[in-house]
Amino acid sequence: MIRILTLLFVLLLAAGTAHAENFNAGQKQEIEQIIKQYLLDNPEILYQAAENHQRNEERKADEQALKVLKDAQATLFNNPALPFIGNPKAKITLVEFFDYNCGYCKQALPGLVKFLDEDKDVKIILIDTPILSRESFEAAKMALAANGMGKYGEYHQALMGFQGPKTAENLDKIAADIGLDVAKLRKAAESDAIRDRIATNMNLFRDLGLNGTPAFAAPDRVIRGFVGPEVLRQIVKELRDGAKKE
Repeated sequence: MIRILTLLFVLLLAAGTAHAENFNAGQKQEIEQIIKQYLLDNPEILYQAAENHQRNEERKADEQALKVLKDAQATLFNNPALPFIGNPKAKITLVEFFDYNCGYCKQALPGLVKFLDEDKDVKIILIDTPILSRESFEAAKMALAANGMGKYGEYHQALMGFQGPKTAENLDKIAADIGLDVAKLRKAAESDAIRDRIATNMNLFRDLGLNGTPAFAAPDRVIRGFVGPEVLRQIVKELRDGAKKE
């Protein structure tokens, strides 16, 4: 019965839109009323249509992301200039896009560290994407400057663990606490190279169709939102299994 009603609905909708000029005002009103009543009696049709639309949009986004990832293999996954945590010589590379003011990013970090402690053949490249505030942008500049001074990992974890606002004073204190020369760090943070790096990060973030942090990427996929170590383990397993087949 549902299938018959669905077919009738489609036919009526087509008749009411594609050939509307063939109906007088009374007939059009009657068709519209039938369609309206059908939708009221069968609201699951609208939910199903919305779900199908969402799946189609996600599929298109994933297909576009795969194209971007393919073009970014050298500049993203094999770029020694980018900051990372884990084994620098690891065979498996993942990427995290994050913001220093993102609560979920803060929650994700202990899981990432635990995962890397368990699997010594993985590294995670950290892509500063300051999408939440001006403070996020200032923190990202300082962290990338710390990368150039060999202290990114320490500064990154200190920033992620810090609960207060990312003011200039607090950013400087965190830097001093881990032994960085604050004056040199500040000068490096204001360089064009740092600003260009952040701009490149943001462009990649947008090109991948991402709109929130954290987000993760492997060479063959993007993962939107927070994930724990168990998801990362499964992704790494699939990557290794795929490499064995090649």
